[in-house]
Amino acid sequence: MDNTAQPEPGAAPGRPPRAPFAVRLTLALWGAAELALFFFVVYLLGFGWAVLLLLGTSFAGAMALGSFGRRSMESMRKQFAAAQAGADPRTVKPDENLPDGTAVAGAVLLLIPGFVTDLFGLALIVPGTRHLLRPLVNRFAKTSNLGKKYNARGEVVIDGEVVSETESPVRDDTGTVIEGEIEGPPRDER
Repeated sequence: MDNTAQPEPGAAPGRPPRAPFAVRLTLALWGAAELALFFFVVYLLGFGWAVLLLLGTSFAGAMALGSFGRRSMESMRKQFAAAQAGADPRTVKPDENLPDGTAVAGAVLLLIPGFVTDLFGLALIVPGTRHLLRPLVNRFAKTSNLGKKYNARGEVVIDGEVVSETESPVRDDTGTVIEGEIEGPPRDER
């Protein structure tokens, strides 16, 4: 089976394939919404205040991420201390007030400059709306293709090396593995 990726028809050689149309359209609409909302805030508050507000929300996102990280580390320390003290690990419960992945995603969205992402980030951090949006975020995380590579036929490509499972290492009489390749007899003796 040929596993080499074929370029898409009409693509320039050596260039990566383009993102699907839906992704490009979504990014374009998101960028347009960010610009429109930024200009609206500039109209209401002025340019300096709009930039200061963007910087402030990014700072708030960094502070939220730091707070979530500290709380998570403190909870882990408590669990490790309880386990070292002899407590059954199954009975040691994590802190109920720990942020979940939805709140962390909201803090990351706050870090990204832009008022649209800030609004989504705040909605994911505030506990009342976080619980409403959690199923949507979970569905996106399960169905997103982040980090996956595809070939030209749309098949998932896993980087790696093929290793034969049937071959066992060659050992000498002492049990030491002998490194190298096995070569056949010279061509003239065949």
